[in-house]
Amino acid sequence: DFTRRQIESMRPLIVNVVRQTLADIEADEIDAVRQISIRIPMKVICRLIGIPESDWLKLETWTADFLKIFMPHIATVDELEAVNGASRNFIEYFSDLIERKRANPGNDLTSAMARLEGTAGNLGRIEIVGALRGLLTAGFETTAATLSATVLAYARYPAEFDKIRNGSVSVSHAIEELLRWESPVQAVVRHAGHDFSLHGLSVAAGTPIMALIGAANHDPEHFGRDAGDINFSRRNVDHLSFGGGRHFCLGAFLARMEIQVFLEEILASWDSVHVDEQKISRRPQFQFRSINTLPAQITRAGGFIPLAQHKKAL
Repeated sequence: DFTRRQIESMRPLIVNVVRQTLADIEADEIDAVRQISIRIPMKVICRLIGIPESDWLKLETWTADFLKIFMPHIATVDELEAVNGASRNFIEYFSDLIERKRANPGNDLTSAMARLEGTAGNLGRIEIVGALRGLLTAGFETTAATLSATVLAYARYPAEFDKIRNGSVSVSHAIEELLRWESPVQAVVRHAGHDFSLHGLSVAAGTPIMALIGAANHDPEHFGRDAGDINFSRRNVDHLSFGGGRHFCLGAFLARMEIQVFLEEILASWDSVHVDEQKISRRPQFQFRSINTLPAQITRAGGFIPLAQHKKAL
């Protein structure tokens, strides 16, 4: 259940995951992707699904291989085999997990699905495995991308983050600007539902279309000349990062919750962030071009304190 109420009930878990992840950082020089961005959403989505912690690392590896499926035309033979291997691994793993949860159910999504499997009007094994794989890969990769972008934005635009601290902009509004600025999914393939014309080009029904979400979210005619920059005072932040209509992201509420908690916690515990721009690397594909390496140096504020108290201290 990914309703707003259900996700709100997960706030204590997410706060605990974020705080523990940040507390585990001992040095001030870190790779924000490996030490933060990957760990937080992986812990959250795995606990939601009911995946044991001992399995998290291999699922993270399979996810990285599986995502190459979205760019098959530039993948090597070895990379395509890695996609197939990851797909087989997911099918075997989640089939086994369903059996384990059927025998020993818990308070998690897989247990709930296992109870419903095969009953009238509910999903079969193949559909459940596909749903769990989709929830894991989508719920982990995209949120990790936005958390990395948040750290980078903090380093590049510290004055904008001060607007959150002094209360001139809300955390929720800042989150939407972050999602607009760095779209976790840069492009999607859709098919025209009917004949239409766009900028003088005729498009027939059924034609595959590559919709560039990242470009749309940076459209200067819609967002202004500074669309390529973070501006938390921007009034119009109606981005397309979560899609729309029947394609609206199932995990949008969960992603916003994770980003919100993360943003509040780093503002309360870090005074500043410096990023070595020359050492930043990204995934070599335009659809999922998330940051792959993000060397950062953090200046701590002296420990974790609630954001409300941090504001009073300022």
